[in-house]
Amino acid sequence: MLGEISREMNLLSILVMIVATIALVTDLLFRKIPNVLTFSTMLLGCGLAFWDHSWKGLGFHLLAVVLGFGLYLGIYLAKALGAGDVKLLMAFGALTGPKGVLDIGFLAIFIGAVMAVMILITRGRIAEFLHKMFRFVYAFEKPQVDHKLKMPFGVALSLSAVMTVLYHPLESWGLRFWGSL
Repeated sequence: MLGEISREMNLLSILVMIVATIALVTDLLFRKIPNVLTFSTMLLGCGLAFWDHSWKGLGFHLLAVVLGFGLYLGIYLAKALGAGDVKLLMAFGALTGPKGVLDIGFLAIFIGAVMAVMILITRGRIAEFLHKMFRFVYAFEKPQVDHKLKMPFGVALSLSAVMTVLYHPLESWGLRFWGSL
């Protein structure tokens, strides 16, 4: 696997790994992703983009922050994610740019779905979940949220960010949705 690590280990990759580790640990322990982590990462990412590429770089990375917000806004409004998760994706966008934030956001949804299914199976709740989803889809009955089954989505986001900067899994799977972003 080490031979497949992405092009180079650069400063941004290291920063993403540091932020991801802190977010993962705090989300697991406290079910919170600190604002100081997300907002300082957004400032740092945009500042580095400006340093490297002037106004064009800053604009590009600010676009990534907005994309991260837009990508998860609907999920947040549906109360399926916390605000910290949205801000964490925005922070990763400030570091990685538009293509990175889209890759991270979509990969995290996949990882989160796998985590959710594993939680449902290990707690013996998969049949109940499928029944609720059937009633939601066919009877438009809004399912009640079981707070005992909530999972720290920051874990999925953090894993997705590290995988993206190291391995670019969506590209290696032949999924190039974003063209030359």
